[in-house]
Amino acid sequence: MKLICFMLFFVFANAPLARLRERFLIWSNESMVDEPSRASSTASSVGTSGEEDADEFLRGHIFALLARARIPLSPFHIRRQLVRRLSSDQDHSEWARELNDNQIGRLCRSLEAASGVLGSWIGAFFLQVRMDDMKRNVLISEEYQRLGLGLLAGAVASTVVAVLPSAEHRFFEPRDSSIHNAGQGLFLRPSRMLRQGTVMCEYRGRHIAAPPRNVALCPYMVEITTPDAAGNRYIDGVDEHGNVLCLAALINDRGTDGANAEFVEYEGLPGRVFVTSMRDITPGEEIFVSYGQSYWDEEKSREKLGRQHAKRTRQEGPQWQRCRKCRVTVPNRLHQLHLQTCSDLLAVEKVSDLDPLPRNEFTSFDDQMPLSLRFRTDIKLLSKRCMTFVDPADSATYANSHVDAC
Repeated sequence: MKLICFMLFFVFANAPLARLRERFLIWSNESMVDEPSRASSTASSVGTSGEEDADEFLRGHIFALLARARIPLSPFHIRRQLVRRLSSDQDHSEWARELNDNQIGRLCRSLEAASGVLGSWIGAFFLQVRMDDMKRNVLISEEYQRLGLGLLAGAVASTVVAVLPSAEHRFFEPRDSSIHNAGQGLFLRPSRMLRQGTVMCEYRGRHIAAPPRNVALCPYMVEITTPDAAGNRYIDGVDEHGNVLCLAALINDRGTDGANAEFVEYEGLPGRVFVTSMRDITPGEEIFVSYGQSYWDEEKSREKLGRQHAKRTRQEGPQWQRCRKCRVTVPNRLHQLHLQTCSDLLAVEKVSDLDPLPRNEFTSFDDQMPLSLRFRTDIKLLSKRCMTFVDPADSATYANSHVDAC
């Protein structure tokens, strides 16, 4: 027992008190995450009699705030949260209002340099032990996330914003194409908007190892440059009866100049083809891609087959039928696809803000801000900081970000 007491005395005599308390906070960080109030009570019990005790008290609250935060917090936001949190504390409310950003930033930087407990990203701080929890996608507003706009891991260390396969019908709807005699086309719903570089939908269908002898018989077939595990190199967007298997099969061609989307494959997802927006897609806009020259080389054969098919379908009867669930009239070839997502209330729900990007200092800068405010020093600094995360002119803007991976 005497030996243990002597060892404890030796440790306390040689280790600085601040560093020892700092290590204690590191070891007990997991418990503070689950019970943030414990950090507050522990730090408050120390008191604020001196500068070291004040830093200790502040450090405990910073740990508790960062443990609960979903994004990195700047010293400004930490100070604002501390003032709000301690407003009901009569002993520390005045002290919290006297804090400044430099004081909080100095303390956070000292924690980052001394122990590595905190990490920083352009002046914002987060807990290293909660790095996995910090990796959330804050580039997508909560409203769009609820509709099904999420993340798609396309390659190593790469993540892109994508409409989830189960939510494609919530963003797109088939309508008569704006191209004359083109039939049905794929349109973005009037109450949605998608940013440049977004994976809008996946080209799904039957995976085929080799094409038929007459490729003109398969106008909905796309070739894969990265075959799947079974070695299939083609995807047919319709089944043997002509039923459409995916919304991407409805996208029409308007040439290279008129295309607002393109087919994309990712190394980490072999055997899959996605449709990615080449620019911002406005509400109600039709989606166009370029089929390529090889597709139109076979168009004459398709025209002949199309005339034969039209003659046969006129003899068979009407090509539309009414859905028994929602009483909506849809083409026969889209009926099976319609039944998979029929009566989904989120599909017709309108969002309050069409922009899927939230407006905060970690995402985009508000371009609609009056010119009189843009020349203010703080606004210019905020704009510069925001644009380090987001460049609307770059197609890969939303492909890589410190908040994108999950």
